[in-house]
Amino acid sequence: MFRNIALASLATVGFGLVAAAPTQASPPPSHYQVLYCSPAWQERVFDSHWRAHRFEDLRRAQGFETQLIHHGHHFHVRYRLCDWRTYRSVPSHYSALELEGVLRGRGYQVRIAPY
Repeated sequence: MFRNIALASLATVGFGLVAAAPTQASPPPSHYQVLYCSPAWQERVFDSHWRAHRFEDLRRAQGFETQLIHHGHHFHVRYRLCDWRTYRSVPSHYSALELEGVLRGRGYQVRIAPY
């Protein structure tokens, strides 16, 4: 008899714990990666030596290959990115196409990779 009471109370507590467990909504998985690269040399011209070096350091920190060329009173910074880099992971193909348009407008080559 005690066994039946113990099993009944244990079953009641067990069902109560299962029912009380909150359900957690997992975030929707990202299904597309938007990749970019810039294999062709691009160039910016600066009047200031300091600004040219600052821009060169910024691009180099972002993974670009850079060249600084001094022409008279102007400084030319050339830069390119030969490796494909992930710009962002997005959940829909439509979002990936929107980002593709933005990056192409900035002069990058873009590739969308589903995963």
